[in-house]
Amino acid sequence: MQLQPFDRSRYLPTLAAFLLGTACSLHVTIASCDDASAKTSDATEVSEADVVEDGTAELSVAPLSHTIYPPERPGWIDETKARDGDNVQMVVTSGPCVSKSEADEMTKLYARASVQTYVDELIAKQQSTADPAMVPIAEDWIENELIVRRYEGKVLVGDETQHEKAVLLRIQPEHQKRFETAISNVQLQERLAATGIVILGGFGCLVGGSILLGGLASRQRQQTIAKA
Repeated sequence: MQLQPFDRSRYLPTLAAFLLGTACSLHVTIASCDDASAKTSDATEVSEADVVEDGTAELSVAPLSHTIYPPERPGWIDETKARDGDNVQMVVTSGPCVSKSEADEMTKLYARASVQTYVDELIAKQQSTADPAMVPIAEDWIENELIVRRYEGKVLVGDETQHEKAVLLRIQPEHQKRFETAISNVQLQERLAATGIVILGGFGCLVGGSILLGGLASRQRQQTIAKA
């Protein structure tokens, strides 16, 4: 068998078509990559622009929880509960309120709660069994005797103007003695009440026993008469 000589001219058109198709495919792929990169870059720029715009918008509007106090607001309002010699001082604030009447009501409520807390601590210190709720605390007495400083002003919460009220309560030694006396009276009343319950219970048992014995005696007499 005789081999035919290799004729490269027969395969040149096929090779050229293959190379042309490969070049076209490569061009399309590169173009697609360029388009994707361009879209990604545009999206990144838009996103960054949105961030900048959003950041600017947030900074241009004051937060709703941001509170601005006036410069004339006294410094004693920020003081916590402390002792001034033999005196106990407590600062009570209403916080921002929509009206003066609401600020006044909140101040009264918080002032009474602060005095009640002081009474609770005093009872615990004395290891007393008195009920703290039984110790009388009158709002008028707090208003006229314990409050030594007052303040009313306006605060800016976000973009809204609200009202604030603050008072400084001072419990002096004579006030403490009054509370101690009231605690002792409550404890005495509780003991008398407990003693009265015991006495009343004993008296009830005594009366009940007498009635029962009287009934048994009467029944015994009736039985004796019937037998006779």
